[in-house]
Amino acid sequence: MSAPDLFLSKLHSQLSSPSLLHSTALTYNTSPTPSTKFPYAYSLCHSPTPSERTFGIQLMDELISEGYEYEEDCMYGKCVAQYLNNDFGSARRTVEGILRYNPENGRAKEIWEVLRIKGEEKERRENVAIGTGVVAVGVGVVVGLVGIFMGKKR
Repeated sequence: MSAPDLFLSKLHSQLSSPSLLHSTALTYNTSPTPSTKFPYAYSLCHSPTPSERTFGIQLMDELISEGYEYEEDCMYGKCVAQYLNNDFGSARRTVEGILRYNPENGRAKEIWEVLRIKGEEKERRENVAIGTGVVAVGVGVVVGLVGIFMGKKR
């Protein structure tokens, strides 16, 4: 199993249950403070539902802009949600922000490595597609030229 597959498997095992989402939402809605907003946002970022993860990202951004003391954890939760939403570019920018702030963050190093591998895989696929397109155009030109020359010989 590749590193991205192992990481994704690990994330799926940590997805929030509906009861956890419900309880953190209830707590936050009853007493909306940064200390209740963070667990709710973190649960949303680990939700199996993409729209909930997107809302979790929004709440994490609010916490960061409000100066919440656990900004690094907010950024990590946001990065996980971006990764799960297949927004690899945003996830990479977010995790690089964590690593600039704290180069020794093990969780951030792990997700950065997975994103690096994902980027290399995407680049390889794009290069193969470009190469295939170039070959197809080349074959088309050769076939066209052969047709032209064959037509002139008649």
